[in-house]
Amino acid sequence: MGTLVVLDGTAQLVGPLPVASRLFDLVTGNLGRLQPAQRAALNIVAVAQPLPLRLLRRVVATDDLRAAERDGVIRLRSSRLDGVDRHVAVVGQPLYGEAALAALTPLDRQLLLESLIDAARIDLAADEGMAYRVAAWCIEVGRSAPLDDLIAAIRLAHRALDPKQAQRVARALWRRQPSADTGLL
Repeated sequence: MGTLVVLDGTAQLVGPLPVASRLFDLVTGNLGRLQPAQRAALNIVAVAQPLPLRLLRRVVATDDLRAAERDGVIRLRSSRLDGVDRHVAVVGQPLYGEAALAALTPLDRQLLLESLIDAARIDLAADEGMAYRVAAWCIEVGRSAPLDDLIAAIRLAHRALDPKQAQRVARALWRRQPSADTGLL
């Protein structure tokens, strides 16, 4: 499949590892038995994990989250990041996330991200990390992000040593406001 290549005598992973089709079919079949609300919770978490619980609760009903957690579709864990989020949601098993993402159409993904963007607007002033994520989601769905959020996202991407993300956000910022100041970011 070309996901593991040898470069300069060293094997490097250049793409996702393939999943055995029978295992993937089994996981997909199991996920097909979920209630629609549980599947919706899984899709949202798969698209944006680790997802702050406070944000997830704005887009998914509490009873549906309880059911999804009880069935192991999603799980909560303590956040390893300092900040306002004590708990985050992740997929219950990595293959659940892979299967959920594989089943999403581009429109489904866009609609999920747009609902997260709208729900996250409350937290942007208090949470620099959320501003970073919302800016990235806005770029992905083609929405305009506030200039301050784009600048904060570029700085965070640089601090996180993520040049690809910094470049993506910088391009979006440049398209919105080409200037010497934005060019330096």
